[in-house]
Amino acid sequence: MSAWRRIGIEKIPKYREHIQRAESIGMLWVDLWVWFVDAHRDPIDEMTIQGVYEFARWTCEASENDELATSTCCHFYEHLPTVSLVRSKMPQYISRQEILELSDLFKYHLSGDEYRNLMKELLIANR
Repeated sequence: MSAWRRIGIEKIPKYREHIQRAESIGMLWVDLWVWFVDAHRDPIDEMTIQGVYEFARWTCEASENDELATSTCCHFYEHLPTVSLVRSKMPQYISRQEILELSDLFKYHLSGDEYRNLMKELLIANR
C-alpha cells in the first residue's frame, strides 16, 4: 500500500474504502473536498475536518513528494477560501504561520480585494 493511502486511512479512517480504491491522489482529493465541505454542515464533523487538514499537511510536508504536494495545493488549499462555511472555520484549524505560508495559494481563485479581505480576516482571527 502506498504511503499516501496508509496515511490517509490513518488520518481519515471514515473513508478507508474510498482511499483504498482511489485511482490517484488527485482523484482522492476531488472526493475529499466534497466530504470536507459537507463536514462543515450541521452536525459538524470535527474528526473529518481535522483529519483532512492533517492529511493535507502530511502530503505537503512529511511525504517529501512533489506530486502529492502539488495535488494537495491544487485540489485542496487553493479552494479553502472559496466556500464560506470552510472559510469561516479556517482559523480554528490553520495556524497563523500556516496561513502566511499558504497565502499565495489562497490568491488563485480570488480577486485582489477578496484576497486582501481574506488575509485580514484570517490574521485577525488567528492572533
